[in-house]
Amino acid sequence: MSTSATLTVGSVSAVATPGTALRDVVVRSVGRATPALAAAVGKGLGLPVEAVVRSVYRAPATLLQRVAPELAERLCELLNATGLEVQTVPEGQAVDAPPLWDAAAHVLDAHRLPEAAEALARFTGLSVSAAQEALLTPPGVVLGGVSAASIEALKASLPEGVVELVAVLPQDSRYALHLLPCAEMVARGVLEDVRKLGLTPLAREGIIAIDLAHQTAQALWQRHSRTGALRLIHTAFLRYTVSLHGPLQAFSPAQAALLTERAGVPAEMVPNVLAALLDVQTIGLHEDVPHAELPELMAAYAGVGLNVQADLSTFKRYTLELAQASDPAAAQRLLVQQAAWPAGQPLPALPCHTAEPLSRPRARQLQALLDGLGCDAYLEEHHG
Repeated sequence: MSTSATLTVGSVSAVATPGTALRDVVVRSVGRATPALAAAVGKGLGLPVEAVVRSVYRAPATLLQRVAPELAERLCELLNATGLEVQTVPEGQAVDAPPLWDAAAHVLDAHRLPEAAEALARFTGLSVSAAQEALLTPPGVVLGGVSAASIEALKASLPEGVVELVAVLPQDSRYALHLLPCAEMVARGVLEDVRKLGLTPLAREGIIAIDLAHQTAQALWQRHSRTGALRLIHTAFLRYTVSLHGPLQAFSPAQAALLTERAGVPAEMVPNVLAALLDVQTIGLHEDVPHAELPELMAAYAGVGLNVQADLSTFKRYTLELAQASDPAAAQRLLVQQAAWPAGQPLPALPCHTAEPLSRPRARQLQALLDGLGCDAYLEEHHG
């Protein structure tokens, strides 16, 4: 075993003499650091950039080993000043590998989406356009295989009230199977394997099974991963709409109270809800309900005898009804830019519907952009 250690940082070199108690430098948290900073640290220390970035985002993790004490302390001072959270520990002290998390971001305020995209880009090192694409692509996965410290650091860096970050431990998670459009032979093989588990596929494509254990889901994915047709999605990342179904002649006091408490229906508007329910038979009560909150919500309505139904909304497609536009030409340019209207085709007389269905996050983004142009637009589920 070597009796000395040499580390060069820029033009600084330190050699530990025999008998010196060497130190390791450990990253405790990503703190306020960014991937660009982590890369710069790697280059400055002469270490592989990918290894440094991995240590930073999977902290706590050992960054450097067997460093002279004085240099280790100086390095800690420099790195802590950059926003990283590091410390020295005795040489060889074990650093327990932390559990690694996946995270998805759900957009709450589409009007402020650019702020969230810029913050996510700074944190991850993605371009702003790539960060926005991640936020707009259901279910909004933004991080994978990172420590809890990195999750908390990302939460702190995102603008408050714009996105909701949901994090899960893969090994403890439950999964949904998402079958993408594919060849009939491929789909048939996936669906047959689902049936072999004693499950009835929920559909022929899209979400075909839900609430699978990690081991079961991984086995299915590994069997069919080569086709590129099957995705595993954490059920915690899924969202639902909840609707009230008739017929119903009257609301009991308990039912009316629950509609006010849980759905936010003002007490004076409860008779209007009943009238609308008699007319259309179905009234939307909740949007974007997280999977984890759904069982309790459904049980609350069932407990007072209301007939409610939950529908997975994460992968639904939507068009927008453009009711009015103060500048139709500007609205048309925006719709073409957002791939919601064919280029070169004029808008018909208003009101009209956008031509191309969009995911829910993209539809909401477009609605916010149209609102900025002084347009009134409303989301409608696409059933094509």
